[in-house]
Amino acid sequence: MADQIPLDNLANASNPTPITVKVNINENTEAILQNSLRRFTPEELTQWVTEFAVAHGFEKEDIHRLLHVAAQIARDPFAPQSAERLNDAELLALRDENLRPFHQPGRFWLTIFLCSSAAILQGWAQVGTNPANASWPQEFGYNPESSKGAWYIGIVNSAPFFAGAFIGCWCSVFISDRYGRRPTLLFAAIFSFASALGSAGSQSFVQLLMCRLLLGVGMGAKASITAVFAAEVSPSSVRGSIVMGSWQICVAIGILLGFSANLAVSTVRHNLSWRLQLGSAFIPSIPVLFIYLCPESPRYLIKKGKYRQAYTALCKLRNTPLQAARDLIAIAAQIEVENEIFQANGYTGSMYIKRFFQLFSQPRIRRATVASSITMIGQQLCGINVLIQFSTTLFISADHEKSTSKALWISWGIGAINVVCGLPALWLIDRVGRRVLLLFLAPHLAWTMLVAGSGYLIPEGSESHLPLITAFSSLFVALYSSGQGPVPFCYSAEAQPVTHREVGASFAVAMNLFWLGILTLFYPALEHKWNGTSVLGLFAGLNVIQFILIFFLVPETKEFSLEELDCVFGVKTRIFARHKAEYLVKWVKHYCLRRNGVVFNDLYDDRRRS
Repeated sequence: MADQIPLDNLANASNPTPITVKVNINENTEAILQNSLRRFTPEELTQWVTEFAVAHGFEKEDIHRLLHVAAQIARDPFAPQSAERLNDAELLALRDENLRPFHQPGRFWLTIFLCSSAAILQGWAQVGTNPANASWPQEFGYNPESSKGAWYIGIVNSAPFFAGAFIGCWCSVFISDRYGRRPTLLFAAIFSFASALGSAGSQSFVQLLMCRLLLGVGMGAKASITAVFAAEVSPSSVRGSIVMGSWQICVAIGILLGFSANLAVSTVRHNLSWRLQLGSAFIPSIPVLFIYLCPESPRYLIKKGKYRQAYTALCKLRNTPLQAARDLIAIAAQIEVENEIFQANGYTGSMYIKRFFQLFSQPRIRRATVASSITMIGQQLCGINVLIQFSTTLFISADHEKSTSKALWISWGIGAINVVCGLPALWLIDRVGRRVLLLFLAPHLAWTMLVAGSGYLIPEGSESHLPLITAFSSLFVALYSSGQGPVPFCYSAEAQPVTHREVGASFAVAMNLFWLGILTLFYPALEHKWNGTSVLGLFAGLNVIQFILIFFLVPETKEFSLEELDCVFGVKTRIFARHKAEYLVKWVKHYCLRRNGVVFNDLYDDRRRS
């Protein structure tokens, strides 16, 4: 979204000097942050808006006037001439963007609710096999305690994630680019609904495996586009909170509801409980089937040249027509800049394979791909899904009584912690920032995982054995829920330009699901051969590696509109990493060696409001 207009500044600020510096989003060597509309002088902007209105059918006098006012606001947020052309209702709405950022229209919240339902489905489906792993192998003639049984469990558990990584994510690219965000979510909901019921009725290992593969297609498509859809309809001031709340918090809620369903049916006879645990995941897919009650993503519509439809969608998603027009102008202007630069460098093309390879060949897009992949892979390799996917078997093995009921209740408690401790991140993610949360929490994830693993060194008969493992596992989940949990999907949904957002988000999600598949495939066999200390110690070390990669390769994205992020990812990786290395040296001198006079320089030259 374009820059905000504080009400107090509208009548008092001086007219800013036009800035016409053109920022190369591939090689932003000076790290300049700039509003794309500031390449125009006020006179040039008037001409551009007039041509835009005529070209796209906005010729009615009232809409024409609105676009000119909206463009001036988007370009010069403190210009006094804008105040003279705004009525009281428009001034109030602009002020409330900062003072009441969550005051949004009903259709906006309906869209976020249905995106949230898709996320709940993701979490619920993910934990259905958690207690079922102790039951279905026996019904199909496999011993879950044997090496062969462990591999069969790994195959069934990992099947949805591999199907999502290799099929679902890329189905999402095709459908979302050709038909839109809503059809993609409908496609995912249908697959998830049918496969959950099919899993419950499976009569053989092959049938169960096929249903799990179909579930993965729906999971991959849904995970690739849900956060993107939520990001594209959200105002930039609360985009992080909205995307995090509609995705990661709701995934956590889905996990908790899944654990609750597992507990509710745990006392049902042995050969029926696992079917109910797998089949119950159809419930949250029902609301997603009504996704067409929401407006389509305006950024998708603009990318497809459907400007009138985009304006109509924005009017449903914003409080006033002025805000809708402002966002329309800002998005259209930045997409125009992106297309000009990509065409000049030969990076355009509608072929999906071509756009896929541009994730690695086009500098601005490559940097976003690397940063998104680091956050996504880091989420899986931090060790969280050892506790989410395998908590029941993990805590049964740590309990000298081998109580399934106790393990289920501990799993439920971890699910509850995952939800409750994720709530502070709704406030932190747009104030502290994505990068800061990841960096601050990664070391704490490392040591808590290491201490939890050391609990396995205590003799099983000891009263402190299970409590120590449970306590530090719970602390690990609490820390994860505020950082490595919510940030990756939010980050990958916003990092790419609109021209490559579908394929970029799909690749990032595919990386996430692929490594989750690797984890769930090999963990049962790994647990069979290694002890808990070795397994959890491995993940502690991976958290240290994650910290280093984030520090040098993942830039901050908070408080930037989706369009302004072109300037952020335009900064060369070498320049960004060198600045962070210099910052680290200065930090050590100032805070560790207590030296005075150390100056911390900003990387970016922010000219968006100057």
